[in-house]
Amino acid sequence: MKTSTKLYLCFAFILSGNIIFAQTAKVVDTPDGTVISTIGGNEIPHSTAILDIRSTNKGILLPRMTTANRDVISVPTAGLLIYNTSTNQFNYHNGSSWQVASLGNQWGVNGSVLHHSGQVGVGTSTMTNANTFLTVRGNLGGTNLEGMYIDASSTTGKAFYGYSVNDSSRAYHYYDGSTSKWNLAMGGLDRITVTSSGFVGIGTTSPTYRLSVGGSTYISGGAYIASTSFIGDYLEVDGSIYGYNNLSVSGVATIKGGKGVAYNASSSQNLRIFRFTTDYIHVALAAHASTSTTVTFAGGFTSTPYVMVGDIDLSGGTAGELHRVILVLSGCSLNTTNGDTTCNAKLINTDNSSLDYSIRWNCVAIGY
Repeated sequence: MKTSTKLYLCFAFILSGNIIFAQTAKVVDTPDGTVISTIGGNEIPHSTAILDIRSTNKGILLPRMTTANRDVISVPTAGLLIYNTSTNQFNYHNGSSWQVASLGNQWGVNGSVLHHSGQVGVGTSTMTNANTFLTVRGNLGGTNLEGMYIDASSTTGKAFYGYSVNDSSRAYHYYDGSTSKWNLAMGGLDRITVTSSGFVGIGTTSPTYRLSVGGSTYISGGAYIASTSFIGDYLEVDGSIYGYNNLSVSGVATIKGGKGVAYNASSSQNLRIFRFTTDYIHVALAAHASTSTTVTFAGGFTSTPYVMVGDIDLSGGTAGELHRVILVLSGCSLNTTNGDTTCNAKLINTDNSSLDYSIRWNCVAIGY
């Protein structure tokens, strides 16, 4: 009962505005504020404080509760402060929701590693979104460079910036001081390289032209080349290719599935030109006589081509004059099953005497 009596007396003195001594703590209540002190000294509270608590060996305990306890507080007012034992953080209410109270230096130190669990703004206090953990904003204005540098410790160092997922490296880019090249790497290999001369390499780390591609290249739109361009392997064009000046192909040019590059004035389809040599044809004819046979060739045409007879390739024989023999081709027909073209061949002896030769002719077929 003595304890209760002392407690009632203590409250009574507080309410009356007097000085109260509770064990070793002194409570001074004045019209300007209240002082609670264990160290003695000035009994007047600081002019800017409604409550002035003083001690050299003790702190102050605010209400401690779990997140669940905190969330059932009815209509918390803005500025309400508690200690959250679920997260071991101070929480305050801003009038709309509970917030973490960031008190003092929020950076942690682990050896030489400085770490922070929240968002960091350099030159700005605004993040792009809730998932942004670092935002760097320059404040130079105008057209000056704004941002940040990653500085290597030596001229041969590699200034590095990387990306990882769950601590597993995915991609990074770096400047190699020993080669003066900027590289973008993925999968542990350099995929894109830019030299100090402005040469760009894709699939190669040693570009020798403004754009060097190590491997196949697919361009779905247009490509304009103002000067010389070298293609070391092959160029496959699914649309149109224009050579406004010179177009030089040192190897084989396969255009439109092998249909050729000849201009066709009557159709948008390119013409295919196929040169072939007939088999040996034995020509044994009397004066002004003729005989018939057939000539067959491939060529890959999709419709019956036009066929022209050229010069004599090879011949063998002695009877008569060779140049008196004429080969006339007619009635050509395309076999759509195997792609061969067969023409009727008329062999005519225009000489006044007989002849006997085995002859091969060079011919040209033009079609689609």
